[in-house]
Amino acid sequence: MNGIEKTISNVINKAYKNRYQRYFYKELKGYQNKAVIPVKELSAEQKKAIKEYYAGFGIKDIRPDWHRYIYSITGEFSPRMIPEDLFHNVLERVYNVKGLGGWEDKAFMPFILKDVRFPETVCFRVNGYYFDSKRNMISKEEAMSMIGDCESAGAKPTLASGGGRGVMKVDPAHPEEVPKAMG
Repeated sequence: MNGIEKTISNVINKAYKNRYQRYFYKELKGYQNKAVIPVKELSAEQKKAIKEYYAGFGIKDIRPDWHRYIYSITGEFSPRMIPEDLFHNVLERVYNVKGLGGWEDKAFMPFILKDVRFPETVCFRVNGYYFDSKRNMISKEEAMSMIGDCESAGAKPTLASGGGRGVMKVDPAHPEEVPKAMG
């Protein structure tokens, strides 16, 4: 690692640690306290896998708390899971280019992060225009029909919706309620 890379790594680690301790650890504890399922412990091997994976990116002292929480909910463990605090403190700040909105508008996330698994998208709306899951523009009526064909569905605003704000269950028998609820 050259001098510039080492300096950047040190800045990332310091920012990550400080913000984690101030904000995200409290947020995570709040989620864990409200959880209806017990939070599982990670094995020593799982913790080691997390540290080794992130050490490859120059990130040391990563805390496994988010991995532990997600593992408890999903039953699946992966050291590649990006902790919420690391995403917001490092990745989002570095890669969110003002005006492009790639990280800000969650409708674009599956197209930016192609190898990441997201919930199945039937259709989405950006700036008042409707699109199918392959980004083909469709009419509002086609979008409502697609939602109506689902057995069950949910809707989420793609802007200013962090922390689950605005997430709603959709009754496929009444898809017309989605645009009203989402503004």
